Formats: sequence, C-alpha cells, structure tokens
Amino acid sequence: MSFILSAFGNIIAIHKDTEVIVRIYILGLTIGASMLSGCASVNIDGHDGNARFPEGEITIALSPVDRTNPKLRYNTLSMGYVRTSGESEQTVDTGDYVDINNVRIYGPTTLNNDLKLGVGYLRFVRHMFINQSFEWNWGAGFGYSNFNYTGTAGSQQLKFKDSALGVHGQVGLAYYLTPRVALEGNIGGYVFSSDNDSELATGQIVFAVTPVDAIRLFAGYRRWDYYMTPNQGMSDIQYRFSGPTAGLTLNF
Repeated sequence: MSFILSAFGNIIAIHKDTEVIVRIYILGLTIGASMLSGCASVNIDGHDGNARFPEGEITIALSPVDRTNPKLRYNTLSMGYVRTSGESEQTVDTGDYVDINNVRIYGPTTLNNDLKLGVGYLRFVRHMFINQSFEWNWGAGFGYSNFNYTGTAGSQQLKFKDSALGVHGQVGLAYYLTPRVALEGNIGGYVFSSDNDSELATGQIVFAVTPVDAIRLFAGYRRWDYYMTPNQGMSDIQYRFSGPTAGLTLNF
C-alpha cells in the first residue's frame, strides 16, 4: 500500500514539474512573439523644402504656330531632363528598423536621408487657345528615372540605386500677359516599372519669357512627390521635394 501511495505521489510530482516546464515554455514563446511583433520595418520618409530643380528642354513644333489666330491649335514634341536632391532627418523608434538590400538600421536612432532623383522625358503636347491670352494643354509620353539613396545613422550606412522606364502624362494652363510673357502651371505624373515599382507626382507654376522664338526662359516653384515600393521586401520610400525651379527651352 505504501508503495502504491509513493508511486502515486511521484506521478503527481512529475505532473506538476511538467506543468511548470510547459508554462515556462509557453511564457517564453509569448515573450518572443511579442518581441518579434514589436519589431517592424518602417518607411523611409521625409521632405526637403529647399530642393532645386534645374531643367533643360528641347521643343519641336509639329504643326504651324500662328499667334494671330485666337483659336490657335498646335502640337509639339518635347524632350527634356530635370533633376533634384533632398536631405532630411528621420527618427526611427525603439524596436523599429529601416531595411535596404537586407541591411538594417535599428532604432532608436536618427537616420539622415540623402536622395537624388533625375527624370528624363519625351512627350507629345497638344496646345489649345481659348483666346489669344489663355491656353490649356495636355501631354503624354514616356519617362526615365534615375534614383540614388544614401541613409546614414552613426557609422552605419544604407545605399540604394534604381533606374526605370515608365509612362508620363500632364495637363497645364497658361496665361499670356504679352505674346512673349506668360504665367504657366501644370500638374502631372509618372509611373515607372523595373525591379522596384515607383511613382512620381509633379506640379509647378512658373513665369516664362520668350525673348526670341528659339529660346524660352522660365523660373518659379516646383514640387515632386516620389513613392517607391521595392519588390525585394525592403522599406518603402516616400519623399517630397519642393523648391525653386529654373530652366531653358530651345524651340525648333
């Protein structure tokens, strides 16, 4: 009888020990899962309001341009290139990280973002005058982007480059103060596709002067909103560039 009671007591003790082990194991899994779920990739995000946008463009008239016609309609083909750069600081919180090409920078830290973006375009533009002073236009064509990113936090550094082809469209308005002086504005967008999909929304307003038929000079304000969703599981990139723009158009 005593042997049976002793054996039963041992079974109860083993059961209690097993229960304790199981509870510790479950607690460990819970803590581990909690730590993993709290560690998340964050977007590269920023804004530089002092960006510069130099631009060069060549425009070829595809139909006659008769400024004396109040209902003037004509088409052009434009080829150009514009670039900008931006710098900003970004806070990465505790447990979060930024991932570029499988290189991670964990928070808490301050990430210094340095971005460069150049865009080339080829587009057909349809110009339509309501009267001799007011014009609206639309354009469509192709675009090319060249993007370069560097992120730095202390001695750690992230680097990423991407080039892509895409499609482009825009609409615009122009008010001619004189036949050679105009206030112009437009909004547009690009969709680029490569190993990493990206988009660019654009907007600008400029004061344009055409001192001679072959040359157009312009200056004003421009804004770019750039979005990239990498296909390799890296952090998304979303950045706003804004600031002064100036450029030269050669008319043929």
